[in-house]
Amino acid sequence: MKVEINLNDSVRVKLTERGLKIYKEYFKQFPIDCHREPKIVDSYYETQLHELMQIFGSSLFNGCIMPFETANIIVINQD
Repeated sequence: MKVEINLNDSVRVKLTERGLKIYKEYFKQFPIDCHREPKIVDSYYETQLHELMQIFGSSLFNGCIMPFETANIIVINQD
């Protein structure tokens, strides 16, 4: 099965406590007006795929403590 996704597609993941900490640490590097709470929709964090990769990419490796409740990433249909 072939699945095509775009880096600009919106995705949803359930953040763990670790994921929330990583999220907040990531935005500390920017000016204070960039600090923001994650966009939570029905208990899922929603963002574009490229931003999810930017924020959490370095924390994802074999044996890591997952920043998401499960390894599932839900791609929201853009059509």
